[in-house]
Amino acid sequence: MKIKIAKIICVIFLFIICFIKLGKMFAPGTNVNAEVYDVEMNSTLLIQKMLFFKKIHSNYNVPEESAAEDFHSRENNEEFIIYFYYKPENQIIIISVEPDIAYKTKSKVFFKAINQGLELGNWKEINRDYDFKESQKEKEKFEERILKPLNVIYHNEISWLNKMSSFPF
Repeated sequence: MKIKIAKIICVIFLFIICFIKLGKMFAPGTNVNAEVYDVEMNSTLLIQKMLFFKKIHSNYNVPEESAAEDFHSRENNEEFIIYFYYKPENQIIIISVEPDIAYKTKSKVFFKAINQGLELGNWKEINRDYDFKESQKEKEKFEERILKPLNVIYHNEISWLNKMSSFPF
């Protein structure tokens, strides 16, 4: 009897995992696999602060031989794309900053992907192309090197459900 209950629980658990994976495959938008951070700051000010941070800490600027330049990506100029360079690892990271639709005093930061080397096109999406441990390591590195030095209040939007769906099965 206990074995039957355990099997039923395992089947239900696997069904939930498959349902989550399937949902992520068909999710709309460009930031499906991005790590989302809620930041307690207006998006315009946050963008200015990030660009000033790059100006002061020039080691985070992408070298000129790469084609990566910060820009507004949408017609309504709400999404701003920013590239940071990790010189020791020779990596370029791409993030986007958008205003929070619900709160005008908040922003959303999407940590999207990591490019290996200076030639663009070698992108690996966070939470998709990295296994769970590697994704965690890269997110911690982003928080330590970029978000914490900006001295902004942020909250990682990831829930137990998103963590569960990033397991590689």
